[in-house]
Amino acid sequence: IGKVDTEISETSFADDASISSWAKNGVAFASSKGYVNGKGDNLFDPNGDATRAELAQIFFNMFK
Repeated sequence: IGKVDTEISETSFADDASISSWAKNGVAFASSKGYVNGKGDNLFDPNGDATRAELAQIFFNMFK
């Protein structure tokens, strides 16, 4: 699946400031690999709930 090699302090999502600092590396990595694409309008929505369909899409993206 991959490994995060460097410390990343920000992502390209418009709501980057809402993403916890401990999660930014993982979010940036998953985004760079195409595993996650956000929820539209370039938002990651870190405080939102993920649906089963969204989680299924992430798994599909990871293993394709």
